Amino acid sequence: MLSTKDRKMKTNDNRSTLLDAPLNTEQDIEPNISLLVAMLEPVSSTDLYAGNPELIPILDDSMVAIAYRIAVNAHRGTHRKNGEPYINHPLRVAQLVSQYPAETIAVALLHDTVEDTELTVADLRVLFPKSLCSSVESLTHADDEDYVESIERVCKGSHDSMIVKLADTLDNSSIAQLECFDEAKRARKIAKYSKARKAILAVISNQNPLRDRLNDELTIRGDI
Repeated sequence: MLSTKDRKMKTNDNRSTLLDAPLNTEQDIEPNISLLVAMLEPVSSTDLYAGNPELIPILDDSMVAIAYRIAVNAHRGTHRKNGEPYINHPLRVAQLVSQYPAETIAVALLHDTVEDTELTVADLRVLFPKSLCSSVESLTHADDEDYVESIERVCKGSHDSMIVKLADTLDNSSIAQLECFDEAKRARKIAKYSKARKAILAVISNQNPLRDRLNDELTIRGDI
């Protein structure tokens, strides 16, 4: 079986030829069953809601509960640039899309696992529907593509990937996430996320509750 590093390198090598669509890794990479077993370890009551009791209702769904357990274990010990535990970010993104179906919420919880942890899409396919795994893959930024290319790929992906990316950019551009950067870097990040949102909003359906929420938030911030 390939090592985690080799599995990741193989994924990125193949993805470089497929910027316009998610990579079909099903035939390319073997799942790491021992890693999945570790990722499915029960989480403590402290981890379970991570100070977010509003998450309790959305964790009633078994798919979401499994995605939550994997996300907590996969991101354990890692932190955001502002010093907070990394898991808080996918939790907030999941809360932003909590009015959507269970699969969308699960995508939100897992959206950074392939990009930032040992997990691969092949690992996720053992436990989740192919559609969910394809959405996570669309949201995974490859090493050899820039941010604009990654957003273009998201815009050609699933509805779930676009919804989750909108929520992702909203959380990433919050004051709490940007205050650790200097003024120039904050301005660059705000501009980057603003362009990403506008690109996705140009594609996504007008009848979309998150679109309305985003528009309200961004109007208040003066970002649209």
